[in-house]
Amino acid sequence: MQIQPCLNAISALESVECPLAESHLQKVLTVLDEMRRKWEQIYTTSPHQGLLEYLEASCDTLQSEYLAWRNDMDHISDETLRLIYHAQLRQIRAISDTFLKLAQHSRQARLSYASLEEYNALPYTRQLQAGVNLLDHLAAIEAILVRDKADCRFPTWHEAFQTIASLGSIAEQRDAILKMDRSHPLYAWLVQSTLGSEH
Repeated sequence: MQIQPCLNAISALESVECPLAESHLQKVLTVLDEMRRKWEQIYTTSPHQGLLEYLEASCDTLQSEYLAWRNDMDHISDETLRLIYHAQLRQIRAISDTFLKLAQHSRQARLSYASLEEYNALPYTRQLQAGVNLLDHLAAIEAILVRDKADCRFPTWHEAFQTIASLGSIAEQRDAILKMDRSHPLYAWLVQSTLGSEH
């Protein structure tokens, strides 16, 4: 049973066919591939509840399938396979840590977005902080799903949003928003929020 190619593919977020006996790992690879394709939508549609719920649910699937595989390997009767498994524990645990981070950031991103949706339920400054948090968590997810750091966009978007959030008055924020790149995922939210808010 060849588990190393599957583990390497998961670590590198690459596609590979796992042996049939490794159905849990193949499911993990399939979900990761779907997540990466779905992630590309966030650059054109901006974050929305459906996409964030999908990411969170996918992360739950990754963790459950990977844990099921680990449990199977912990109790496998073949001594040779158990030795192979234990020889790869460092990489196996690193993958578990990555999936945990993805799950945590996906959940927090969804919660932060929910705060932005409550236009009148929270003070404007609290909503701004929720926006900062949302972009921070999405940047962390992007850092895992997008291997080429030159393709990562959320760090720049996060910095731009933080700059606006740090300005002292709505008038200053409006001026800064007018100068920002309209491809920013929270551009429309900023315009709508500042039009109806005063400090």
